[in-house]
Amino acid sequence: MAFVDIINLINKHEKIALFSHQKCDGDAVGSCIALKLALEKLNKKVEIFIQNPIHRNYEFMGTQKYINKGGSQKFDLAIALDCPNTKRFGIYEKKFKSIKASIAIDHHDDFENFANLNFCDPKSSSVCLIIYQLIKEMGISLDPEIALCLYSGMATDTGRV
Repeated sequence: MAFVDIINLINKHEKIALFSHQKCDGDAVGSCIALKLALEKLNKKVEIFIQNPIHRNYEFMGTQKYINKGGSQKFDLAIALDCPNTKRFGIYEKKFKSIKASIAIDHHDDFENFANLNFCDPKSSSVCLIIYQLIKEMGISLDPEIALCLYSGMATDTGRV
């Protein structure tokens, strides 16, 4: 699958929920926040769901401002980032499965193809690198906040903590 399929599905929906794995790392946090901020530039309503606790080391990316603020709002598209299966969503697994349209973007060898559209590149260093490429393909300009999140995820997933 190419990015065109992902972009077309994103363009059809307005209320988007982003999910990543519990016990999250910099790639999970960075990819979610970067994609949220990018999609909001397209006037999408985007919320992030990651099971707490989220380590204080990631607060500089805006975890307290952007993650788990969505409440019980209805969503028409779910996007999973940096998560090879739905079990790793923890308490948010049921919420992900309740949303009819779904996309999963990952880079792990054990990825399970659990969404309507699945994109996995095991050769990619991080999901943040994939999200960077997707954002560029969508024609969305990077700003310092998006760039910080993407760089942080790439750096933490490649051992440059």
